[in-house]
Amino acid sequence: MKKQNMQSCKLVGEENEKKALSLLETSGMPISIGFVAYHLKVTWQTARGLLLKMSLDGKIKALQTSKGYLFELKGANHN
Repeated sequence: MKKQNMQSCKLVGEENEKKALSLLETSGMPISIGFVAYHLKVTWQTARGLLLKMSLDGKIKALQTSKGYLFELKGANHN
């Protein structure tokens, strides 16, 4: 892959991270991979990779449920 293409991929990833964080902030509740995929207009697999990477980087928290994963902002309190 050419250097220019790699840089544009990195920018798209950073842009999607910002959008995903914005979704988490405005939702007020944990969100699913499908929710992020729909709102970012990306595939489910892309959304999953993005959210798992953000979780591993410590930017968000992953919650394992009986039906899969949900994601929320770190320190979020949903009572």
